[in-house]
Amino acid sequence: MNRKPLFGIFSKADAKIGVPLKQILFQIKISGPMMEMTITQEYSNGSDSPLECLYVFPVDVDMALVGLTIETPSKVIEGVINPKEKAQEKYEDAIAAGHQAFNMQYDEGLNDIIKM
Repeated sequence: MNRKPLFGIFSKADAKIGVPLKQILFQIKISGPMMEMTITQEYSNGSDSPLECLYVFPVDVDMALVGLTIETPSKVIEGVINPKEKAQEKYEDAIAAGHQAFNMQYDEGLNDIIKM
């Protein structure tokens, strides 16, 4: 299957609707053969209501994701690594309770794509 993934944030209800990227910032630290890169992306939901979205981001297969911080206007959320099934269950429980929630995982068809 030859599909070309899109990158960014999209409405889960309609993947054709993208959330506008306002800015992106890269901070890079190099130490010998190692590199640490922090990517800050700012998106803006122009709607007054919350959106359930899909975030799609490319990663090199030799890279390791070691942290995730998400800032919303009302809170800062630090990512926690859980087994896939537990993470999905916690996500669904949070959404059902009306809370903001995020669940990140590698795309099963494309190992170099992270979806959240």
